[in-house]
Amino acid sequence: MACAVGLGVARALAAAHEAGVLHRDVKSTNVGITRQDSVVLHDFGPARLAGESAITRTGVTMGTPQFMAPEVIMGAAPGPTADLYGLGVCLHFMLTGDLPFGPAAEVGAVVDSALGAGIRPLSTGLFPFTPVNLALLVDRLCAREASARPRTAAEAVLEWRAGRRRAPALVVRRGRVEVRIPADGAVDAEELRRIVAALGEDDGRTREPEGDDGTA
Repeated sequence: MACAVGLGVARALAAAHEAGVLHRDVKSTNVGITRQDSVVLHDFGPARLAGESAITRTGVTMGTPQFMAPEVIMGAAPGPTADLYGLGVCLHFMLTGDLPFGPAAEVGAVVDSALGAGIRPLSTGLFPFTPVNLALLVDRLCAREASARPRTAAEAVLEWRAGRRRAPALVVRRGRVEVRIPADGAVDAEELRRIVAALGEDDGRTREPEGDDGTA
């Protein structure tokens, strides 16, 4: 699910950036899923054209601190990579269940963490069930330095697609039922319901991910 949501938001940002529009407030509450399982990016209220002066009072920064790129916190003009940082924080939150800098409402504490140690990489084993390809991409999106992130949303989309093609399947067995789950978790709603129903039939065991040729 995280992969599908991330890809959907990345596509929305790619379209916006292609039109020269920055969102400036990408966060979890601005991402929705329709009944048709389409991913929607909401609230372009703070959005502005790339290179355009922000329509705010002097000294006021637009955005939500938990999801705000470090360079924007320090006063730099936001660019496409700042929107991608917000996407990375959304996915980090979705995969771990916790905001990267904790539930603290104190803006100062969030800013200190963002500009200090930054977001803890998923690839360090923070959430071991996260597929490696997805963890590495989220880590890039959450990089403290803008230059370490994908340069554009379109580039992030390409990385997502490449990661999904390389990901091996996770084979799960319950009794006589065998289910193959893509390692990136990219399954639609109907397939997810089928998997849950199948795995609820009997106790079983989970095997290691298999390669493309079916070997462990």
